[in-house]
Amino acid sequence: MISEYLIISNVLTEEECLDSITSIELDSSSQFNDGKVGEGDGESNHQIRSTKTKFIHRGRTTRPQLVELFRKIDAQVQEANILHFDVDISGGCYDVQTALYLEKDKDYYSTHVDSELFWYNLAPKAYIRKLSCTLYLSDDNNYSGGEISLLNMYGDEVIRDEDREFLNKRGNMLIFPSFLRHSVTPVTEGQRMSAVFWYMGRPWR
Repeated sequence: MISEYLIISNVLTEEECLDSITSIELDSSSQFNDGKVGEGDGESNHQIRSTKTKFIHRGRTTRPQLVELFRKIDAQVQEANILHFDVDISGGCYDVQTALYLEKDKDYYSTHVDSELFWYNLAPKAYIRKLSCTLYLSDDNNYSGGEISLLNMYGDEVIRDEDREFLNKRGNMLIFPSFLRHSVTPVTEGQRMSAVFWYMGRPWR
């Protein structure tokens, strides 16, 4: 693996972000619910996470704009993986999690991982989350807070100060290995919407 993280600017235009937000809200294949934590279906735990989420499966979405969104993100992530990460993501990405953080609830997500580095008793040929990709859909001028922290295995912040200005920018995307610990600070004003894509692959070796 080459990079700890990558920020890609202007993955979507402002108009495409607005279209994506509308399509996500109108998609009838699922609805917003309390964000869950834990394996499988998970459970609500506001001590760890307070946010609304909506999962949209790429094979069940009712909106053609979201089909195109998956296609565009696939292309960006495949290229980024070749140039910056070089990990197995042969399992692809089959759904997107939209996360909505609201001022009124001071929504946040405490430190967690999207996938463990070491797994035991996995089924043969199992896939795990290998790359986590956060696409910023909201205008960062319309909310405060909602800052991501990304920690390495020693607990040190890995996002460089000079890269901070590119985080939370509408249309930009952050990619990082799914085993890195990360968190989102409370949104204190406005609302923040992001779309999270997980690319799957064989367990780390």
